[in-house]
Parts: sequence; structure tokens; C-alpha cells
Amino acid sequence: MPAPHNRPHRPEFVALLLGWAASASACTDTVAVCHSGAQCASGVCLASGSCAPEASDAAAGDVGAVFGGDGLGRSADSAAKADTRAAGPDAAAEAAGTGDIEPAKDAPASPGDAKPEATGGQDASAGDTQPPLDADPPAGPCKPNHDGQIVHGEVPIAPGLTVPYRVAENVAVNLVPKTVEGKPTWDLASLPGDAKVDVVTLDPAKQWFGKHYPDATYAVQLTKASPLLGVFRLGAASLDLLAVASPQDGLFSTRVTYDPPVAMLKFPLTATSAWATKTTVSGLLDGVVSAWSETVELTAMGQGHLLAPMGAFPIIAVRGRVDKKVGLFTTTYRSYAFVAECYGVVGKVDSKANEGQPEFTQAAEARRVGP
Repeated sequence: MPAPHNRPHRPEFVALLLGWAASASACTDTVAVCHSGAQCASGVCLASGSCAPEASDAAAGDVGAVFGGDGLGRSADSAAKADTRAAGPDAAAEAAGTGDIEPAKDAPASPGDAKPEATGGQDASAGDTQPPLDADPPAGPCKPNHDGQIVHGEVPIAPGLTVPYRVAENVAVNLVPKTVEGKPTWDLASLPGDAKVDVVTLDPAKQWFGKHYPDATYAVQLTKASPLLGVFRLGAASLDLLAVASPQDGLFSTRVTYDPPVAMLKFPLTATSAWATKTTVSGLLDGVVSAWSETVELTAMGQGHLLAPMGAFPIIAVRGRVDKKVGLFTTTYRSYAFVAECYGVVGKVDSKANEGQPEFTQAAEARRVGP
């Protein structure tokens, strides 16, 4: 058997779940003057004395998708070259037009900073009192109730949806939040080099790899640079990454499976949630038999606000870390995700390989929901 595939990597592992309103009311051209957050519909009064625009409530039928990372963790250049070859002659055009989405990984320091115990997918805070799971999505539009938790019914997902993002690559970021009206606030409304990226959710049953994952909910392209697809399953208790695959089968195709699947979100998600998954990833990577292990840790760091291109969102900030081990070598990745009711992950910022600082200042990619 060939040796496990080993090369420079970057994880595209987790999470962008998001919905948007069908109307144009997500943002407003009218800027209100304010002195406090209580005077703003968004709840955020900026230092300039103007209200941050309000992100409108999401209808269930309008909700986008959760975007996850493949854990393959290659650099943008190497991934683009390898995956374009694997996907075929149309891959370059596809890679330029669709987006990724990755994991949540690093958020502001807080008492919840302690690493959760990795338990093969078990919730590290299992001893905490948790409200009952909302097993079924509510009928009709999803309306954020701002109750401090995000349940299964507040993350409706379906194939065939298109979600707009603003994406900046290799960009300087400030992940230390400012306190606005007593709440931590991250301003990622505009970044140098922002590009519009539309991401489309696919029906796994209609893809070449669908027969291997009959319980998958949707598939989605993971990164702007690569055509690789993440295969996800939404259940009552969690949103799981099952696999990563190339869009087409062939001599240099990719299909790797996570065993066990990686929980990208656990429901209900609260300001004190924490969980970890130890997993083995195996299969074909660019046509080569490959295997490695990963430990994925996710910790909610509290509630606050995110200023995104679409508007201001009340969010739960989630910090994540991925340790990928290939042979004797371990590579660590960090990122932040910002999760909102009925929208999911409205923003994420991913580090480069082997980033040592939780609040890193140079991002491999920053992605936020935006028109």
C-alpha cells in the first residue's frame, strides 16, 4: 500500500451556516444618529455616533448553508493546482466563481479559554444543564428570539441555495473586540481586497460520491482556491462533517472520510458550549491512498456583536483549533467563527499554518456574509 499522502496543508474544516432575508432590508442606506445601543434597531451604536445596520430576520426558505473545511489543509496555491487537475478542465472556472467555508477556531480570551477534553465527539460540557433539543425546525420563517442559545430549528439548511459572501485572502485582521454598550464587538465590515463570492449548496444524492453518504444533508465547495466539496449531515444534536470529495470522479479524484464524523456545531449552542472530536481521515487524496488523524476543539467564548458587510449581528463567538497529525508531524490551525440565530456562522477568520497566537493578526482568509 502506498505511504500516506503528506504535503503542506491548510484546513478547510468547518462552518459557515448562514441565512439571509429575501428582501433588501438586510442593510439600509439610512444611517441613524445614536448615543447608545438602545437607540439602534441593530443594538449597536458605533463610535462614529451612527447605528450599525441591522441584519434582517431570516426566513427558513431563504437560509443558506453550512460550509466546512476539509481538514486537508493545503496551501491555496497547492490546493488549487492539485484540485483543478483532479476535477478536470472546467475546475479552474469553477474555483474562481464559488467559495469555501471553514471552521471556527479562535475567539477572544475569556474564562472559557480552557481546552475541552477530546472525547471522540462527546460534548466536553456534558455535565452542564442543557435545555431540551429542538429536534424539528419550526414551521414558517425562522425568527431570532435572542434567548442566548442556538438550537437545531434555528439552522435550517437545504441544497440548491446560493449565499453571498465577501472574502479577503492573506489579509491583516484585528480579532481583539472593542466593547460597545457593554458587549464585545468585532468589526469585519470591510477588509482590503474583499471580493464577492457566491456559494451554492448541492444535493449529495446527485453527486458521484453520494452513494457513500446516504444520510448527508448537503455538499458545498470549501474554499475559493479549490473545487473540493465538504459533505455535511445536519441532525438534531449536531452538524457533522462526513467527508471531503472532488466534484468529479477520475484518476486524480479525492474522497476522504472522517471516522468518526467531526461535529462542527453542537445543539443547543450556548455561550459556554465546548466540545472536541478525535478523528481519523482516510481515503484517496488526488488519487493517492492517504491517512492522517485530527483533533478538533471548539469552545464558545461568549456573546457579542459582529459587524459584517450585510449588517450587525448578535452572535456567539466560537474559538477553534485543529491539530492535524501526519506521521510524526503535527500542524496546528486556528480560527474564529461568529454564529447567529437563523443565520448560523455569519463570519469566520482562518489562520495560516502553525499560528501560535489565538488572536492572530494575519489571516489566510476572512469570510463574512455580505451582498
